[in-house]
Amino acid sequence: MIALSTGWHPVFAPAASMSATLSMACCMLGLKPAEALTAATVNGAAALGVLDRCGSLEPGKQGDFLVLSVPDFRDLPSILGVSPVEAVVKRGAVVWQKSEVVWPESP
Repeated sequence: MIALSTGWHPVFAPAASMSATLSMACCMLGLKPAEALTAATVNGAAALGVLDRCGSLEPGKQGDFLVLSVPDFRDLPSILGVSPVEAVVKRGAVVWQKSEVVWPESP
């Protein structure tokens, strides 16, 4: 089983981006996007011993997930330099949502 995370550390793991982690897993480890996503979600929860309450969307689990602005999950490893996160849901409640920039009208 492979589990992926950022595990940010300035020397040992200088990448704080989960998109970069997925991209590196696909490029350097040869994982397919579905395998990398599984390694970052279900397998990550299993490695931490919390699979009974998180790691997948199932009845009875916490309901922690991200809403992403990507047309297809297979695009995730190729999105670098921008955050595709539109909203963060924790225990079924939206705890963060991307705000839309409203430009002032010109005079």
